Amino acid sequence: MKIGTVIFYKKGLKTSPIGVYHFFGVKRKSYAGSIVKRIYDYFCGGSKCLYLEYFLYYRKEFHSFKEFLIDKYNLFEPEVEELNSWNLFSKDLSFTPDTNIREFLEYDDMRNAICKWLGEQIDED
Repeated sequence: MKIGTVIFYKKGLKTSPIGVYHFFGVKRKSYAGSIVKRIYDYFCGGSKCLYLEYFLYYRKEFHSFKEFLIDKYNLFEPEVEELNSWNLFSKDLSFTPDTNIREFLEYDDMRNAICKWLGEQIDED
């Protein structure tokens, strides 16, 4: 789920460094593998675990993880119900310098593949 420049996703086997190669069906040390690695680094590299951030810094301020997501990240109740998980990660895409990956998102097929990889619903329009 992308809100503004911040992307939220649940980390799993698909969103691991090795899982992304399996998802896109490329070999790691090929040209396509280097492109997939750049896509992974753009969306998932350097992301932070929100539950760990809540547990270490904000558990005294907020009574629950849901309240933390609503107040700190300005999410709505339905979004929090969908995203509430201990393996929820986020990354601010405004700090990423790679503009070539943004050009991939102009193609509908690539955008749908990346949305499917991150576990989002794909718009059929």
